[in-house]
Parts: sequence; structure tokens; C-alpha cells
Amino acid sequence: MIRIWTSYPTERRLFLTVWLIFIFHLAPVPGANENRYIDLVRSLVDEGRFAIDTYHHNTLDKSYYNGHYYAGAAPGPSIIAIPVYLFYKGLTALTPVVPFSQYDTTQYVRSFLKAGQASDRFIETYPFGEFVLLHMLLSAFVSGLTTALTAVMVYRCAWQMTKDEYTGLLIAFAASIGSICFFYAVRLYAHNISMFFLFSSFMLIHPWSARSLLSPLRLGGSGLLAGVAVIMDYTAGPITGLLIGYMLWQSPRQNWLFPIISVLGPALFMMGYHYALFGHPLTTPYSLPTDPSGYGSHSEYQKGLGGFDLPGLDRLWDLTFGMYRGIFMYMPVLLAALAGLIYRIRQDDRMVWVFILGTFLVQMLFNATMHYWYGGWDFGPRYLVPMIPFVLLGLATEFVLRWKRVLLMLFIISVLINWAGVQYGPSDSIPGVMTMFILSGPTTPFYEFLSYYFKTYTQWDVAISATGAYFILIILLFMIWRRPQISRTVSTAE
Repeated sequence: MIRIWTSYPTERRLFLTVWLIFIFHLAPVPGANENRYIDLVRSLVDEGRFAIDTYHHNTLDKSYYNGHYYAGAAPGPSIIAIPVYLFYKGLTALTPVVPFSQYDTTQYVRSFLKAGQASDRFIETYPFGEFVLLHMLLSAFVSGLTTALTAVMVYRCAWQMTKDEYTGLLIAFAASIGSICFFYAVRLYAHNISMFFLFSSFMLIHPWSARSLLSPLRLGGSGLLAGVAVIMDYTAGPITGLLIGYMLWQSPRQNWLFPIISVLGPALFMMGYHYALFGHPLTTPYSLPTDPSGYGSHSEYQKGLGGFDLPGLDRLWDLTFGMYRGIFMYMPVLLAALAGLIYRIRQDDRMVWVFILGTFLVQMLFNATMHYWYGGWDFGPRYLVPMIPFVLLGLATEFVLRWKRVLLMLFIISVLINWAGVQYGPSDSIPGVMTMFILSGPTTPFYEFLSYYFKTYTQWDVAISATGAYFILIILLFMIWRRPQISRTVSTAE
């Protein structure tokens, strides 16, 4: 392991840089989306069950069935978070100090989380400080860590195509801090986690290798990773199906059984999960009411055919160029990548590029057919996250690299938009976060929280500013890159 770590200096520096940036920008206060995963991991470890009855009031994203409440999402993020939670329990056992005990939990539960039905007893005993610390720890070691690892894989893939490390680093940073993945890496959301498993599946079969190198072991492992992505997040399904189809197309017919059988394992797990909890293998949490009174936030999933319908042109516009959820508005650099993909499918190795372009098309159409296509109060079109690292590989094409200044400008704009979103989001618009960024300057979610807490709930006259922390971050990043080993080769696409 140490030898691997020292043998890839650029990958090591990239991983440490991206992960450190994520940790620095962690969002402390969990919302309804994050709480459903925290509730589930606590129930699994502390109570040995999938029901989240104990803390269900802290989330609207839940499902009610047969007298119990369950997390209103796939269980994968909570399952892989179990080791981190066990570490947290051991750590807090040594230092049983409860932070932020003066925080107004009534305002948090009733107003922020909109849990009007929560009892006074629930609010009085609610461990707000524990949830804040646990959320930050899980965000760092689950969603943040997997996103940083995805950035390294994107770099390796781009370098393999261009043999230029600077181009590979630019694409990796575009995928991690120049995309909406940045926002979802500093919070406990499932999208980046499923993205990691999807791209791991893609990398395992070496898309630029000869068909003879696609061994049964690689095909089986790749199929398993693609299936696990759906256990993390249901919206990974379209690209999982596309990956299996790509494996079948690229591999000899006698090896088709391996990816099919391997992807069936996660599929059977999810069907068993649905049957055990909800009475039917195809009943998902989204098809159930959120409480005995009605469907609540799940009402959108009761429209059309299971929450899906034919998309209109207006919705496709909103998901591409609209200011509300347009992916090209949140990530202008993605437009250059899409142009590169369209150019590259005309070349000799077109099948892999057709597949990558297919990830954009199937995920876009899937999102457009959803009644809940906008994804609530978040930042950007979050259901499009799984296709982002694939599509950004279009930047590693000769056509795009001719326009280096334009590419660099689009990259910088994308980073600024998503950096502002991390600091001042969630928000339903880019102008909202950019206005706050221009008027208030750089900050971090944790520093904003500390400033509010000290001014509101304590007698400490402490001026909280992120300037010093940014200075420390810059020093740490300088130390990571102080001896760059980057070869200055000319960028050429294969």
C-alpha cells in the first residue's frame, strides 16, 4: 500500500488536495436529506433494525409502512457509513462532551426541518450536537472521500487519453470542484457515492483496452460495482444499465454471463430489502406515504407512471440552459466537454465515446421524465450527478484542447459558481449565491455556523472569520504541491 502511495505522486497530491478542500468546506447542519441516512445508520448500529422510528421527526424524506418509519431512499450510504459511525461512537465514548448544547433545537426541528408534529419531549432530548458532528464526519469519510477518489480516477482516465498531466489535472478538478459534485461532496448525499461506484465500474473494464483483456474477473467486478451504485442511489439505474450493455458489446459472447450474474447480486439484495420492509420486491420507499396523514414530499412520485411521464421541451430546457436547474449554467465547462464528445464519436474508437455520450443522454432523459425533476431545495440538477465524470472526459479531446484559453475560462467560471454554491447554498438560483459571494466574500459553511452560534447563543464576544482558515488551507496546499512532478508534454488526443 505504501509503495502504491509513493509510486503515484500526482495522484496522491490530487487526492489530498481535493479531499482537504472538501473537509475545509464541510456543511455542519444536516437537513432532511442528510438526516434520513444518519437516522438509518444509527438505527442499524444502535437498534439492529432498518426502521428509523426513534428520530424520524428530523426528516421529511421518510416512508411510513405497517406502523414504522423508514428512510425514504436507498439504504446504501447508511450501510457503508457503519464503520465511520462505529469510530464516532468510540471517539465520543472517550470524550463525552456534547457540543452546541445551547442551540435552539425547537427552531431547528419545527422551522428548519418543518417537523410540526414533533413532540416537546422529542425536541428536549434531541441530540443536535451529536448529529452535527456525525454529519461532518460522515460527509468527510463517505461522500467527500468517494468524490476525491473519483477525481483521481478521472485524472488517470484523462491522462491515459492525452498523456498530459496538466490536462488530466484540469479535468479532475473540473469534476470535483468545478461541478455540482462539489456541493454534494460536503454533505451526506447519495449522488456522489453512486457516481464513485459507476465510474469505478467503468475504469475496471479499461475502456481503451483490447477486448481480449476483458477477463471474466474484470467483467464480474465491473458488473458488481455497477449494481452497487443502485444500492447507493436509485437514480444510478440508467447508467448502470448502460454499463452492462457496454460490457456485453465489448466482451466475447462466452463471457456475457459474468457481468449479468454479478449485477444480479445487488439487484436481488434490493428486491429482498423491499420485500422484507415493504411487502413487495418492487415497492420502493418513494411509492409509500411519509406518515399516516398522507404522501407529503412523496406526492410527486404518485403522479403519472410511478412518478414518471413524457418530458416536455420546457423541462429539457430547464435541465440544460435554464437558470433554475440548467446543468450548463451551473457548469459551463460541461458544454465544451459535450462538444468534444460529439466530435470524438466520429473517430476510430467511437464505441467508448458513444457510450460516454449515452451516459449524458440517458441520465438527462431519465431526469426529464421525473415529476420531481428539480430535486427540491438544493443546488443544481442533482439527479444528473452520476453522468458528470463521464461527460467531462470529452475535454480530453483534440478538438477541445485547441481552444485552451476558452477552456480555461469556462473552467474558472465553473469553479467560481460551484465554490459560491458550497459557501452560500442551498439555493434555487446561481444569481442568489453569486450575489452573496460578491457582497459577503469567501467563507465556509462551518464558519458561518460558528459565527451564528456564538453571536446568538453564547456570551462569547468572538469575531469569527474564515480568512485565517483560508490562509492555513493555502499553506497546506502549497506543502502538498511544493515539489510538483509534472511532465510538460504537449496535449494530444489519441
